[in-house]
Amino acid sequence: PFLLFTGMLLAILEKCGAIPKINSADVSVGEGTVAAGYQNFIICIEMFFAALALRHAFTYKVYVDKRLDAQGRCAPMKSISSSLKETMKSISSSLKETMNPHDIVQDAIHNFSPAYQQYTQQSTLEHGTPWRNGHIISRT
Repeated sequence: PFLLFTGMLLAILEKCGAIPKINSADVSVGEGTVAAGYQNFIICIEMFFAALALRHAFTYKVYVDKRLDAQGRCAPMKSISSSLKETMKSISSSLKETMNPHDIVQDAIHNFSPAYQQYTQQSTLEHGTPWRNGHIISRT
């Protein structure tokens, strides 16, 4: 939202003549390019503060193993390879559950069964499409 309003403000300032054209011996830059440069600079500042806010909002601390050793320090985290193995095992089991061929076949049988074809889409009934016993009645 901030970016939208700064863009609108810079466009208004450009049209009012508040943002001057830059003319030098080497380069001539129009008002629109100067306004775009201002906007890019403001975006850089905004992204710095957004990065600080996001670092605070999404902290790394929730991912640290909370166990303490005898001296009260954080215990070392599990090795990356074991953590990666657990993650991949979780992903593969979820994928297996999602792409279960038995489930896909059961859904296909259910969706194409004659009993299920009696259901109609509500929007077609609201537009006045004549239905009788699950079939469209011809108007001719």
